[in-house]
Amino acid sequence: MSEQIPYSPQAPYGAPAPVLVATPIVEDSTPAELRVPEAARRPYGEPPRDARSAGYPFAFASMLTGAIALGWLLLNTLFTLLLVAAYGNGSDSTSLSSDSLVSGWAQYPVTYMIMNNLTNLIPIVAALSLGIFAIQRNTPGSPYQAKTNSYATWGLVCGALSVVLWIVGLIIQL
Repeated sequence: MSEQIPYSPQAPYGAPAPVLVATPIVEDSTPAELRVPEAARRPYGEPPRDARSAGYPFAFASMLTGAIALGWLLLNTLFTLLLVAAYGNGSDSTSLSSDSLVSGWAQYPVTYMIMNNLTNLIPIVAALSLGIFAIQRNTPGSPYQAKTNSYATWGLVCGALSVVLWIVGLIIQL
């Protein structure tokens, strides 16, 4: 008499062995207008293809980063002006009078100025480099070629405008 091994796939003593029955193939009842033609089907295991070009994600990221660069630059400039006004008036007032701004620039720490200008460069450089990379990777003849070009161009325009505003801010701070 043999012992049953716990958790084994065998059937216990006295039970009938499992029988494998082949199930008949049933015809597909999907309507003809909803069926995918054989020529358009992809084999199992093959990843789906994307209609967009390889540069599309970079172009979209360039456009968003360019908008973020403009917003970041404007908010950072506003914060710098408020901080300079606070240095000019002491810490009790935050008015933006010209006297407080003129006296605040002298007391404004140079390390803050360097840090602000360098952090402004991060999204600007990202927008410009992503836009250039997207235009290089754009596939001619793809259905999204025009959209990729326009997104990359908007990213480059926002990045270039941010560079101009960044230089104007540098000139004002000096």
